[in-house]
Amino acid sequence: MSNMAEPKYRYRIPPCPAYDIPAMEAWLEDLAAKGLHLSKDGFFGLFTTFEEGPPKKERFRLEPTNRKNGLFSEEYDPEDEAVQMLHQMGWTYRARRGQFYIYSTDDPHAPELNTDPQVQALTMAALSKFQRESFLLSLLWLAFYTLIYWRKILLTSAVLLGSWAAALFCVLMVWMFLGKLRTMVTVHRYRKQLQNGAPLPHRTDYRRQGIRYLAASGVRKLLWAILII
Repeated sequence: MSNMAEPKYRYRIPPCPAYDIPAMEAWLEDLAAKGLHLSKDGFFGLFTTFEEGPPKKERFRLEPTNRKNGLFSEEYDPEDEAVQMLHQMGWTYRARRGQFYIYSTDDPHAPELNTDPQVQALTMAALSKFQRESFLLSLLWLAFYTLIYWRKILLTSAVLLGSWAAALFCVLMVWMFLGKLRTMVTVHRYRKQLQNGAPLPHRTDYRRQGIRYLAASGVRKLLWAILII
């Protein structure tokens, strides 16, 4: 019989979207300092999985990627060569959330992943392009459903689903569009800041904005559940 204790898992809801780099890094570092360590591929749906352990001072860094985001895609994780190269620098690949790879280190002497903001801006450029394409796609979908609605082709759906469900669906589509817009604008702002030679901060007051973000995220998911049911 093994004497190794089974790991204890704890679950938390991220207090910020994936693209909020300073907030995500600060949140993960604060939890590690409390003994909650991000599990391998710990992001799934609404929750993040952590393993209990000794408190540890860790640095977390988010690296943008334009590789496919499907969990079962061969491009979901970073390339092995990149993981090995960063491991030699003292950094470990931990998980992926959205279009960002998450690395961490507990070595205070490990060099930063990026020391030149303008070089980092180049890696942000591919993500910026991906977000523009995603935004345009959501814009097309929004225009498509708006056209259907105003031409009253939605009448059949409204009869089958109920007029409240059709209206709710339209609201959620607009909400999705606004979320894409905000993501695109934020990534573009990060890229411009890096191009100007200013590094991104690694900490922000995520607690202040976390309540608002969690409330909005919870309402949106509840509305989707109501619509589906």
